[in-house]
Amino acid sequence: MAATLRDRATGAILAAAHGFPCGLPTGRDSALGLVARAEPIANGYALVLQVDRFAHAVVIEAEGCVPDDNFLHLEPGEPRRLVLSAAVPEQPLRATVWALNGAGPWVVGPIARAEVSDAR
Repeated sequence: MAATLRDRATGAILAAAHGFPCGLPTGRDSALGLVARAEPIANGYALVLQVDRFAHAVVIEAEGCVPDDNFLHLEPGEPRRLVLSAAVPEQPLRATVWALNGAGPWVVGPIARAEVSDAR
């Protein structure tokens, strides 16, 4: 069960809640279809995550970066954009993403920094 609160003007997710009336997912699902795309932004990287099937407690580990959300749930058809704030702005992104109910980690990067003029 999922509920999402969005900003009416921008469509941005303000809050999300998930309920598990049958208990938390315990099995591994090799068909999650998790896709992670990253691009450099002024203060680090933007990371967009999407899945084909529900992903439970998605974990992001990125060297030298702090994600603005972590251990989040992802629903199919609901891409999530996260900001990875970089401690060392010129360091290339090397990250690993996985879900507790997924079959294994997905590696992101290395993505080299490029000149970024706007603060997306």
